[in-house]
Amino acid sequence: MFFPREMSILVPDPASSLPKKGKGTDKAIYIEPLKIKATPLRFLQILLDEQIKIKKDEYSYLIPSPWVFACHKILISVRRKNKDKREKDILQANAILREVFKRPDTAKKAVSYVETLPPRWKKNIKEHIVKHLPNVLITG
Repeated sequence: MFFPREMSILVPDPASSLPKKGKGTDKAIYIEPLKIKATPLRFLQILLDEQIKIKKDEYSYLIPSPWVFACHKILISVRRKNKDKREKDILQANAILREVFKRPDTAKKAVSYVETLPPRWKKNIKEHIVKHLPNVLITG
């Protein structure tokens, strides 16, 4: 089994639980029970929304639903300064959303999920879809 020499521990940025003005924090957060420092990341919390359980061999994994992952990628891409990373986020979000919207049941779940998000996030996601996926209809 492979164990990395270094490991980054990521936690949701407390400032990004709700959309607020400002950048949040870039300072490590100390987690007392584990005696470790963790790096806060904006929008990480939404990846815990609407998880899907998958099984592989004797292991079970919780992963973000595809539409939640795509929304996360869109929100991150808006803030990216690095053009290559921004373009990669956009390509990934678009590929996922094209598949999601081919299936009426997942499309309905995706639209319902977007409607639960704060107004600014919802606006960014809808603008992205109109710009990059004009054949996809998202109401609300």
